[in-house]
Amino acid sequence: MTHPRPASRPRHSRRQAAALLSVRALCLIALFGAPVAGAQSSIWDGMRKRVREPVVYPELLRDASWLRSRGAAALVIVDARPAANYREGHIPGSRRVELAAWDGRPESLAALFEAAGVPSDGEVLCVSDRSRPAAAGALFWLLELAGHPRVTLLDGGIEAWQAAGGTMVRGDPAEASARFTALPDTSRICDYAFVRARFGTRGCSILDWRPAEAWAAGHIPHSLPFPLDALLTEDGLHRDGPGMRGIFAQWGPRAREYVDLEDELLVCGDLGAADAPVHPYFAARLAGIRRLRVYPEGFAGWRAHDDAPVTRLIGTEELRAMLHAAWGESLRDIPPAGFILLDLRGGHEYRGGHLPGALSLEPQLFDRYLDHLAVEWWPGADRARIPLVVYCYGPTCTRSRNGSTLAARRGYLNLLWYKEGIEGWIGAGEGLAVRP
Repeated sequence: MTHPRPASRPRHSRRQAAALLSVRALCLIALFGAPVAGAQSSIWDGMRKRVREPVVYPELLRDASWLRSRGAAALVIVDARPAANYREGHIPGSRRVELAAWDGRPESLAALFEAAGVPSDGEVLCVSDRSRPAAAGALFWLLELAGHPRVTLLDGGIEAWQAAGGTMVRGDPAEASARFTALPDTSRICDYAFVRARFGTRGCSILDWRPAEAWAAGHIPHSLPFPLDALLTEDGLHRDGPGMRGIFAQWGPRAREYVDLEDELLVCGDLGAADAPVHPYFAARLAGIRRLRVYPEGFAGWRAHDDAPVTRLIGTEELRAMLHAAWGESLRDIPPAGFILLDLRGGHEYRGGHLPGALSLEPQLFDRYLDHLAVEWWPGADRARIPLVVYCYGPTCTRSRNGSTLAARRGYLNLLWYKEGIEGWIGAGEGLAVRP
């Protein structure tokens, strides 16, 4: 019995096969984006980010019980508290570093630590108290900046040591000498020029660890306030590495403003602030964040530069006062002479109702139209100094924050962010202007 041969599949010529493969390749490129060298963003980048190196949580914390069992003679204990507090009581054998004596240059750190009798080898344990844990965090950062290979921090500080039954001694530190060979790690620090070039760019997050009220009164564009209180437990102890990483992963006023833990993280704040619950650089190191720099000038140093843009939050009451100052009691739907007011929603929403005097300009059009708009409506105005107010739908809308940053990167220095947006304006009982 014979069986019919199955029908053979049509064969393509080599030319046809090559053409077919080319079509398929073009389809893949259209779908995922071509892996072009130097491209700022693509789906390929996102795909690569999903394949990440395992998180490594460095061993940076020491508890008081460990220190008691190990003995103070087995390592170098460095106290970062003020001299008066040190004299009143300190861990036996501990030395003291005067943080205020550092002149801000990484190359001078060797002399600072040699004067305190801190060697550049072995383990160095940083100590402070619960009223100023930021001092221990600052000392930790300075030692890593100097290139010290083994720096740890006493969890809970002096209070934890005493609670564990540790003894205290009074007096000034004993004279000590040590050789400190500094190998400054400049990847741990950045200056104004670095932050000026990086703010608002992809792959960079700026952590402002001042109180939220201070951040709202003025901050580096696109920086976000950080919830420092969440980094410590109720007992005043640090969270562990995974717990700390979870805090950083959720950082931001809403989910869409999270920190990509693979980003470069810039820490901005006053290193000597005694009221800070903990130094965020140490917390980020504890969380296993690798790309990490400190901007020691902080916001105070930032705003001291003439070309530094500053974003400030304003509320409904202040914006209402600005509009009434421009036109008197009756609000008018023409751009005010004293400041720029931009609605960052789409044209349809803008025409349906907007703040009086606002002009419509979506953030993606800033590069093309912002300067032309400013010249047309505010001829002769100094764009670097004229207040520029941005708003969108409401507090959960990211357009106003992004718009403020884009304007700053275009040279506008006086940015006012009306975060409450349309929702806040209507909620305060104010009316909208409608433009056909």
